[in-house]
Amino acid sequence: PAGSSLPNAREGKSYNFTLKGSGGVLPYKWSITPALPNGLLLNTSTGAITGKPASGTSDGPGIYSLTITLQDSALPANQSTNKPVTLTVNNP
Repeated sequence: PAGSSLPNAREGKSYNFTLKGSGGVLPYKWSITPALPNGLLLNTSTGAITGKPASGTSDGPGIYSLTITLQDSALPANQSTNKPVTLTVNNP
C-alpha cells in the first residue's frame, strides 16, 4: 500500500477509495486493523473501502490510526505486508 494516509472522509457522506498493491501473485487479500469507523466497510478481495462514516456514534469525527495488511496468494498466511496509515473523518 502506498502513502501514509487515506483520503479524508466526512461524517454521513459517501466514501469510496480503493487500496492499491503491486507485485506478488494475485489475488490479493486485504485487511485493516483495528476496525474501520462505523459505516465504512472493506472489501477484502478488491481493497475497496466504501460506505458513509456514521454520525452520532462514539467513533465519529477524528483521526484513526490503522494498519493495512496485504497478503498475496503465493505467500503463507504468516507472511504479509503491513502499512500503518491514518484516516481522518471530518464533521459533516
